[in-house]
Amino acid sequence: NPGHLLVSCKTGSGKTTFIKSLIRRMYELEGDGFIVADPKGSKWMGLDPRRVFRIRQDSDAHNILAVARKTLEILHSRIASREKSGASEGIRITLILDEWPTLLDMAKAVRIDDQLMSTLNAIVRLGREDRVNLWIMGQSHLVSEAGFSRTTQNNFELVALGRDDQLQSVRSIISDQWVIQDRKRRQTLNAELDQSDPT
Repeated sequence: NPGHLLVSCKTGSGKTTFIKSLIRRMYELEGDGFIVADPKGSKWMGLDPRRVFRIRQDSDAHNILAVARKTLEILHSRIASREKSGASEGIRITLILDEWPTLLDMAKAVRIDDQLMSTLNAIVRLGREDRVNLWIMGQSHLVSEAGFSRTTQNNFELVALGRDDQLQSVRSIISDQWVIQDRKRRQTLNAELDQSDPT
């Protein structure tokens, strides 16, 4: 099962299809533990509407902070329970922040971005073992550009999406020497991508 994800994709590169397929599969396996913050108004596969937050204006960013804080509260409760019983309990909770750069800009506009980032960084640092995950969707694969601290970088699994001629995100990750440190491996992957690129 995926843990914390940072999904890098350009518009039209298949993000919605990818996320919906992940949600469908995880829903089948584990039930409805998804919470979505979405500024676009996408359809989220019949998820309970109380778990889909439409973020339409800057002031709605307070809803994201409230949900993040509630998620962190649940996580702290699970950690305390695990320390007593030795086992993590409860269904997986996945907080999905779609169009993350837009959501972060909204939080900045109402001056709650520091509080939001502090809460999300805590979820990323602590959540994996207790089945509390964060999925961030944006244009860049760089954790620092997404506003997260460098210490959380290794907690994210990077996903680059592309289809047809929308392969910029895939190329960016392949070419990043911090993601793929072996130069020959980067060259091999770029050559494979060039062979599959229809342009």
